[in-house]
Amino acid sequence: MYNKFFYLLILGLVVLTSQAVAQKTFLRYNEIEIVSDNDAYVFVNKDRYYSNGLFLNYYGLIQPEDTIRNRDKIIFKLSFSQQIYTPEFIFLDTTFKTRPYAGMLYVKPGFLKVKEKSVLETDLMIGVVGPASGGGGLQRLYHRILKFPQPIGWDTELTNMLLFNVEARYMQRIYEWEGFDLFGYGKGRAGTVYNDLATGFSFRGGKYNVLKDSKFIGARVADNYTAPELFFFGGYEVKAVLRNSLITGGVANPDTFIQATPSSFVTSWHLGVNLGGEVAIYQVVFHRNSPETTRSLGHSYVSLKISWGY
Repeated sequence: MYNKFFYLLILGLVVLTSQAVAQKTFLRYNEIEIVSDNDAYVFVNKDRYYSNGLFLNYYGLIQPEDTIRNRDKIIFKLSFSQQIYTPEFIFLDTTFKTRPYAGMLYVKPGFLKVKEKSVLETDLMIGVVGPASGGGGLQRLYHRILKFPQPIGWDTELTNMLLFNVEARYMQRIYEWEGFDLFGYGKGRAGTVYNDLATGFSFRGGKYNVLKDSKFIGARVADNYTAPELFFFGGYEVKAVLRNSLITGGVANPDTFIQATPSSFVTSWHLGVNLGGEVAIYQVVFHRNSPETTRSLGHSYVSLKISWGY
């Protein structure tokens, strides 16, 4: 029921907003995006691991590209987010945990610096992990509304800790052919929750704008007309995990009841489709992650994204 509701919502919004796509000179200086992540969208009766994510994102053009003065395009972004992580069996009262219950609530400002063939992305995450995030209350609420069984075990959630992380990612185009291009990237995170290094590749194929004006980089904002886009995209990543406090607990407050060891390396891949008009843009992305702990399994979830330009 939960996944069907959101797919119907997406369909309804597509029909409504398609009526607004009529102008040929529409400029997108700003963009608002709503994202919903959930493993229920995969149509399986499992609610586990990365269970739910809600995001409200803003993108704003603060420096248009200026080839005469050799300036790069710069986009400001700001995200308000809540994410929920649970063990594998949330309806059983068991002391054994494949990973702990953990809610996360944060704000994430950052910048995108876009060149013709590359993107540099920097972010800062500030928030809380633990009961103060409201994750347990949110999961209980929508399980109650949708008549799902109540999760058992939120009383063993990770204790409150500060979330303060810095992130950086650099992506470079390495191959281009008609209607297709391939990018390689590297990224790193450091702070109180995530400490890891990753490398991977991503690609897109279909009808898309040049990199600086494409939704592929995260936002399609510009001071010039940007054409509608219809393309598929995907990627693969290998991540070396130095520390993940959502599994091991914080440095100052380790939770000794956790019986799972974090995986040293985690791989992931994703595949999605982007449908973007002049006003509204829609994305559906399937994600698959390898086990994050030695006692867990691989995990799949879907991201549903809707954004509006103005």
